[in-house]
Amino acid sequence: QCLDGTRVTVLDDIKIWFETGKEQVFWLNGAAGMGKTTIALSMAHRLSLSNQRSLMATFFCSRDSVDRKNSGLIFPTLACQLASQDRNFQDALLDVLSRYPYIGQALPHEQVQRLIVEPLQHIKPPTPIAFVIDALDEC
Repeated sequence: QCLDGTRVTVLDDIKIWFETGKEQVFWLNGAAGMGKTTIALSMAHRLSLSNQRSLMATFFCSRDSVDRKNSGLIFPTLACQLASQDRNFQDALLDVLSRYPYIGQALPHEQVQRLIVEPLQHIKPPTPIAFVIDALDEC
């Protein structure tokens, strides 16, 4: 996580972005070693402690880890995390998995549709959702 008093501006910008919901995507980019992973970890931690009703799922890619450099695991991992936070999402995801048992082997665009988009339609009431995906270039 970020040390106290560091990266305050960017963390505040992300917090404001999430709370206002004006834009759907916050894209944090920069050169290697600039602290993007630390910022992502800090923001994920802050969002998990937030009082605001929201869901959050994370995937931290890493070329040094077999599981975390496999892009085919991103959407199944995110779906599993969301299912652990919301019973309606979980039930809808189980239905998807019963209809598409080999979805884990599908192309990413089909995975996101079946594992994320379809189950999200069953969350009541709709709630803000944060996906933190770090180091996508390492997958």
